Amino acid sequence: MIDLDILRQVPLFYELNDEQLEFAKLGHERWIESGEILGIEGEPSEYFWIILDGEIQLTKRVGDRQVPWVNFGTHSYFGHELILLNQPSLSTARAALRSRLLEFDTQAFWKMMELCPSISRELLIVTAQRTQDLGTVSMQAEKLVSLGALTSGLSLELRQVAATGRQAVEQLQALFQWLQPLTVRLNAHRMTSEQQDFCSASKKPSSNT
Repeated sequence: MIDLDILRQVPLFYELNDEQLEFAKLGHERWIESGEILGIEGEPSEYFWIILDGEIQLTKRVGDRQVPWVNFGTHSYFGHELILLNQPSLSTARAALRSRLLEFDTQAFWKMMELCPSISRELLIVTAQRTQDLGTVSMQAEKLVSLGALTSGLSLELRQVAATGRQAVEQLQALFQWLQPLTVRLNAHRMTSEQQDFCSASKKPSSNT
């Protein structure tokens, strides 16, 4: 069984107690070798991963090249964005180093959300941030297309990247309206009034915009 002290080093789980961390039993611990692929851009993705040790690199396909997008190191987590947005992989995920992961399938992920409703707000925020990063990539792609100095093939690839970013943003907006109230309703019977107040407050727009 996974050491709970290791999970507490993951920022998402800093504030959880031993009972709340029991969701870790739903996950499957696995090792992957450097260069091994976890997910391929455009293909379905059904897993949420926590990196216990190692590094995972995400790349985007532009033309015939794989362009580095972001690297996730030890104690990072990823994959929830695709489950929440219900869309195929936005990038290819590959181990940059031999890595130890805690892997949750879609069913286990939603069970984790049910058992630990307090983390749903953080997952939504992280999803928004990463979608914004993708949106930035998409905007740059659109600018390059507008220059009209690209080959038709590369221009098409960049337009597809831009369209993916716009679609993700639209889905995320709908997700914010749906997921948080649903999570609160599902868990109201097992939450204290203080916890319910916290989750309800998380639905309010942030003033730090």
